[in-house]
Amino acid sequence: RKSLITSSRGAFVWSGDDSGNVCVWDSQTGTCIKRLHTPSRRRVCSLAVYGEGTDVEQVWVGCQGGSISTYDTRTLELWGLLPGHTQDVLAMVRVGDHMWSAAGFIVWVWGNCHTSDPHVVKELNCVGKDILSLLTSTSGAFVFCGSIAGFVVLDAKSGETLTIGRVDEGITDVVEVRAR
Repeated sequence: RKSLITSSRGAFVWSGDDSGNVCVWDSQTGTCIKRLHTPSRRRVCSLAVYGEGTDVEQVWVGCQGGSISTYDTRTLELWGLLPGHTQDVLAMVRVGDHMWSAAGFIVWVWGNCHTSDPHVVKELNCVGKDILSLLTSTSGAFVFCGSIAGFVVLDAKSGETLTIGRVDEGITDVVEVRAR
C-alpha cells in the first residue's frame, strides 16, 4: 500500500513504512532530512495533509491498529496522537476545515483540527466493507469512498450517501482528473 504525500507547497515528500517510520524528504534533493517514528511503531497505512500552506499545517499519519499521529510540518515534530479507531486507518482526506479518516467500514469526521485537540464530530457507516481510499472533489462538495464492495459518493457537509456503486473486485484507490 502506498503511503506518500507532499506538504509545504511541495517542498517536502512524506513517506511511511511497515515499521512505523515516517521519513521527510527534500523534494529538490531527494534526501531524507528527518526520520520520525510513530508512537505506536505500527505500520503506516495512510498519510494526509491538513492546513497546507498555513501556520497550522500538519501531516496526519494513519496506522495499523487504529491510531493517528499528527506532525507539525514546520518543526517536523509530533503534534498529537489521536487514538480511537479499532481497525487500521487505511484512508484520510481533508474536506474543508475537517479531516476524514476511514478504518474498516467506519468514517470519522474530525473537527477542531487546527488545534492540538481534534475530536470526532461525526461517524459514518459507509458501505459495510473496508474503505481503502477517500477523495474529496475539487469543489469540496463530495467525498468519494473506494472500498472492497465498490464505491460511495457522500455529501461532504451532511455525510449523506448520494450514490452507491458496486463492482466485483472492489476499488483500491480513487483519483480526480481535471479537464483542461
